[in-house]
Amino acid sequence: MTTLTGSGPGGSRPEGLAAASLGLLRYPSSLFLANIAAILFLLPVVTWLSGLVGATRVLRSIGHTDDEAFLGVVRSVRTSWRRDLPAAAGIPLAFGVVTANMLWLAGHPTPMSVVLLGAQLPILLAVLAFTVNYIVLASEPDNDVLTAGVMVKSAVSAALRRPGRSLLAVAVGVACVPVMVLPPLTVACGLTLPVWFINAVLTARRPAAPNASVRRRDVPPSSVPVPK
Repeated sequence: MTTLTGSGPGGSRPEGLAAASLGLLRYPSSLFLANIAAILFLLPVVTWLSGLVGATRVLRSIGHTDDEAFLGVVRSVRTSWRRDLPAAAGIPLAFGVVTANMLWLAGHPTPMSVVLLGAQLPILLAVLAFTVNYIVLASEPDNDVLTAGVMVKSAVSAALRRPGRSLLAVAVGVACVPVMVLPPLTVACGLTLPVWFINAVLTARRPAAPNASVRRRDVPPSSVPVPK
């Protein structure tokens, strides 16, 4: 008796399911490995920002590369930590100054201090909006050739150009604070999950207008300007 073996489309189904399962497992494993690397780069202090940039870069490439997540973060930090150093020093300094002002004004309740306290909130949001835009822009490999000054200007410009989306990304990051501070989740995905969501918010593209291609074809040839 001849035994029929799985062949054709039906025979490749188990292999397809196995490949799909392995593909799905890459997401939690990449979140975990990139998170461990980002936590380690928090320890030297000066590389905290580059660690988040590297984790964002790794998570953006999930499914498009076979690069190992932990080593991907390490390579990214080695490439960008000098460029990111001014921002890595300036962001905590600005955040600390604004926070100290808010705490001091809250401890001295006067009519003027209430006004000044309210004025600190937009400054704090601006610092956070700059931070999320910097992380996402710096995670793009094409921007590795940019200098520190150009990166800072680009992040400021991005925050001013899309304030609504930047504030939404800040809100997403604040909503992820429980993930950052709960010890089991901190180790598993306390840094990578927030930057993954933030990157998704800032890089999401607006859907194309419906029937845009049809309307473009409907334009008479005579109405299309011809360059001289």
